Amino acid sequence: MSAAVWSAIAACCSAISSFLIFLVQRSNLLESARPELLLSEWRRYLNQNAACEVISFRTIKNVGRGAALHVLLTGGSPDVNNHPTAILAGSAEGSMRLPILEANGAIDLYGEISIWWKNVPPHKDGGKYLPIKITIFCWDSRGRRHQTEYTLLAVELSRTP
Repeated sequence: MSAAVWSAIAACCSAISSFLIFLVQRSNLLESARPELLLSEWRRYLNQNAACEVISFRTIKNVGRGAALHVLLTGGSPDVNNHPTAILAGSAEGSMRLPILEANGAIDLYGEISIWWKNVPPHKDGGKYLPIKITIFCWDSRGRRHQTEYTLLAVELSRTP
């Protein structure tokens, strides 16, 4: 083979190598700004005053490398016959908001999910089960949206052994 062919092969390999390095560097840049949100300090108890059960979490922590901006927590479960079954306390629409959560930062949030078992229809085995979904949206410093989902399956306390 002539020198021109080998030179063309080397140039192509160099271009491919440069492109792969570009992809790795871009990935590292995006990961350096990515927030990862974690809910912790969970509890479950009966609220005698409101005649409902409460699943609560106390803290939200950003365990990612980037700040979480415009944090929005939504949660609950679908209504049954226009009666609420579970809703995240914080506002009428079942959401909570935070303006910013820095990397490795934690905030005491005191989130509560109220469950009204009287509005949940029993399953064929006689027990009451309720799927609850908590979704956390946030944006990173580069303007990319991130989503974290917690999916819970609640079982009525009086039915547990």
